[in-house]
Parts: sequence; C-alpha cells; structure tokens
Amino acid sequence: MDIEERLKALRNKAPSLHFYSHLAKGLATTALTHSSLSATHNNTELARLGEAVSRAVATKALYLAPGPHTGSEYNSLALAFSTKALSPIARDIELDKVLRVGRGTSHVSDEMVSRALVALLGALELASGPDALLTALKELGILKLPEARDDLSDGVHRFSVDGGEVRVEPL
Repeated sequence: MDIEERLKALRNKAPSLHFYSHLAKGLATTALTHSSLSATHNNTELARLGEAVSRAVATKALYLAPGPHTGSEYNSLALAFSTKALSPIARDIELDKVLRVGRGTSHVSDEMVSRALVALLGALELASGPDALLTALKELGILKLPEARDDLSDGVHRFSVDGGEVRVEPL
C-alpha cells in the first residue's frame, strides 16, 4: 500500500486527520513510519512533539471551557495521552493497518500504534495549526469537553502562527 492509499484509508476512518499539501504528506509519512523500518526517518521525534502540543492544546481548551475546573480535570488530561487510552482509539481508526513497519515486525503493539497516533497529531499541528489539532482531539474522543470552544482565541486576542512567526491580533 503506497502512502496515498494509507492516508486515504486513514482519512476515511478519521476525517480530521487530513494531510493534503506536500509538506503535510511528508510529515504524515514520517508519522506513519516505525523505527523498525527506518532508524533515522521514523515517528519518534514527531511523537514527542505530538504529545507535547496535544497536551498543550487540550489544556488550553479545558481552561477556555465554561465553568470552574478542578485540578483533577487537568490531571485527567495526562491519562488521555497514555498508551492504554490511545491504543484503542488508534486501532479503531485502523492505524495498525497503515503503519509502516520493518519486514521482521510480526506484531504491531499498543505502544507502536499509540506512538503513531501522537506523531500524526504532531504532524497535523505542524501542517494545519492548533485549531485543526483541537478538532482532531475532539473527533477522536481523546478530548471530551462538552462545551469547549471551537477555536483557540482567548476572548480578547486571537493567536495564530504564520510561517513560524506567532501573531497576536485583537478581536
């Protein structure tokens, strides 16, 4: 299965995981590549980024959601990014079937699919920004906020990234 087929299969299961531009497809390819296939061009670094930006976006969404929030709500976000929580989501979207692994790999573990999922989230944030990542977190059921805002504005300013430069614009 080539990368276009893999991305299409993934998009069919999780529409918010969309990678259309050349840059986005390259990032998604890296996110779908396990270290058993390539020691240097694999999803390890993107997974680190994906976990960090996903936690940040989820924490900000919780903060911006209406009502007071307890420490336990913030602490529960950490559990949302555990292998135990992510692997069923990754398998539900059949990430185990599109993951690129080495020939000697006979079994795709929970750790492998979880890492690929957070790597894809990192790729999505790099290619499409934090709002696209927030949409994916909610669509996949990783972030469950019944009344969370759909954007990352703080009500006074809008934050955006343009060509690697962060811009703050008044609303």
